[in-house]
Amino acid sequence: MVLIGASGAGKSTLAGTWPASQVLSLDAMREAVSDDAGDQEATADAVDALHLVLERRMARRRFTVVDATNVTRAAREPPCSSSRTPGHRASSSRAGPQAAPAALRPSTTT
Repeated sequence: MVLIGASGAGKSTLAGTWPASQVLSLDAMREAVSDDAGDQEATADAVDALHLVLERRMARRRFTVVDATNVTRAAREPPCSSSRTPGHRASSSRAGPQAAPAALRPSTTT
């Protein structure tokens, strides 16, 4: 599941409805590589780390939520292409005032 939306739109709130082990957060990756979730200079390294972990989770066929703005096609391409492996499926959700978290929750986590 790739969450899409501007900063402050509610992506992290929506992502929080899934178990933490299933959520890959760009802010958390920034914090992991630089000790500061808001360090924009660490974004490229954080994106690399996020994509690496996403690839490994997809290889293991684990449900994964990508919590990042993903507002450009270029930003969405790597997470979405990871799901193009046979047997994988991608979906996206736009976060914002009209988002309905309960309707977007998966019925299973396979």
